Amino acid sequence: MDRRRGAHLQRTSVTFGEYATRWLEERAGARLKLGQLAETTFAIYERDLRNHLKPALGDIPLQELDGSTLTMHYASLLDSLSPKTVSNVHGLAHRILEDAVDDELLLRNPADRADKPKDEDDERPTWTPAEVARFLRHVREDDPAWHALFATIAATGIRRGEAVGATWAAADLGKGTLEIRQSITKAGSKIVTKQPKSRRSRRTVPLPPAVVALLVEHRHRQTERRLGLGPAWDDMDLIFTNDAGRYVYPDYVSTKFARYARRCGLPHIGGPHGLRHSLASALDANGNGLATISALLGHASTAVTSKVYTHMLRGADRAAVDEHAETLFGVESEERS
Repeated sequence: MDRRRGAHLQRTSVTFGEYATRWLEERAGARLKLGQLAETTFAIYERDLRNHLKPALGDIPLQELDGSTLTMHYASLLDSLSPKTVSNVHGLAHRILEDAVDDELLLRNPADRADKPKDEDDERPTWTPAEVARFLRHVREDDPAWHALFATIAATGIRRGEAVGATWAAADLGKGTLEIRQSITKAGSKIVTKQPKSRRSRRTVPLPPAVVALLVEHRHRQTERRLGLGPAWDDMDLIFTNDAGRYVYPDYVSTKFARYARRCGLPHIGGPHGLRHSLASALDANGNGLATISALLGHASTAVTSKVYTHMLRGADRAAVDEHAETLFGVESEERS
């Protein structure tokens, strides 16, 4: 009996792999149904359990798994995975084992005694406004529709999934605002639409005049195509669509971004999310505070913003966004001349 917990340890021969599989199906599955766990998170749990935990640890009896074994396993994972990914794997192992403690199969969580990788430097690679403008100019010359999408991300800092999930009903081009109501993302092999996960993620972002003008032109082109296709157009009211009116696959947005960036000879910034980081960096350089940048990006709290952008930041108002857009699109205009 553990006097600290006041619980009896039930002897069992169940392996970590057996318990973890049951945990995913029952515990995580129940949390998914109750709305306490996102589909995307469940898919990540399933992937990490299958690829990074069960192969090496699955046959170990649950009650023999210890912190040193976990530490050595994390060290081996670092040969092929980033520290952040291994930290996420540790987090999953900790959740599973903590539930085993609650089930009275373990007295203590062995993951508490494991050494996880040191967090990576949180500073993110970014482009300067001149580099963003160079990228946007190249995209505009190739495809105005993709230009409208990437310009919107670059000027507002919305996430990739928020951009492909944005609807015309959520946009007020007269007022110059876009309400973030949903996000389209990948969960395993499925594409799902999900609601913002926090109150601060459910936000209204200001659209600077240059982006409003782009979206007006984009909507006109989209309307012409919709009328031309007739019933073949699948009207989902999405701002950014494929050729038939349906959503753009989020991964395809990243693929297009990478192709355009390579053609421009620009440094790697980790996909379209790098435009979000570049905006945050530029806003901070212009003297905007953490609260402003945090609100614009839709972080759950300023603490999240501070952790991600330790070298900058603060929150979101129209003046900050408009000032940055003037710099961004002004640089773009200057490079054309």
